[in-house]
Amino acid sequence: MHFYHRTTETSAQTILKSGFKDRTGTYGTGNKFGGVFLSNEPLDANEGATGDVLLELTCALPESWFSDYEWVEEGKPYREWCTQRQL
Repeated sequence: MHFYHRTTETSAQTILKSGFKDRTGTYGTGNKFGGVFLSNEPLDANEGATGDVLLELTCALPESWFSDYEWVEEGKPYREWCTQRQL
């Protein structure tokens, strides 16, 4: 599987050096969530993904491994995952 994560240049350098770190936010909902967001397509500000750098991750794990982390929204033309759930 291929995943994408949009971020800033500074954050991309930190991710490449030290790995992803969980972030916390409401992400357009009334609830607080934490984790790292990944998508199956490159997203931009129209989908709420900001930053000038797009990281692409390739994973050999089966797709079923990610099913518990999928962020499902009806009518969305792409798939998205968050590494943690509601806090």
